[in-house]
Amino acid sequence: AGGGDAAGRGASRRDVKISFRQYQAVKARTVLWVRRQRHRAGEDGMGDEDAVEEEGSASMAEIVEFLMSEDSGRLGPGEGGEDEMEASERERLFRVAVKHMVKRENVLIEVPGQEEEPFASRRLAVHPNYVVGE
Repeated sequence: AGGGDAAGRGASRRDVKISFRQYQAVKARTVLWVRRQRHRAGEDGMGDEDAVEEEGSASMAEIVEFLMSEDSGRLGPGEGGEDEMEASERERLFRVAVKHMVKRENVLIEVPGQEEEPFASRRLAVHPNYVVGE
């Protein structure tokens, strides 16, 4: 159905490949971080309606920024020598992983009432029934 579309989209764009183990690690870090955002918001808020909607959520951009900053310490040899191309590839990989968590696995869900917003700036929250490690 979309095969011709993907081929026409870009010979310049390579497929993003991530091992299952790497994806699971990214998913676990993301879920724990987003849930921590909820606890921080809960400590500050007095329970007003707007705070409840925003607590425990983050935009895709915030999640990717967190993953990039955390991953920069895990680069191993040549840590400081990452060029823009490698950083761009890592960012793309994280974006694809987060999108997969929303669209395919429903680990992250969109906070309701944002239909007009572009996907990248919509608030995402951890599905209330999701348990880390499943």
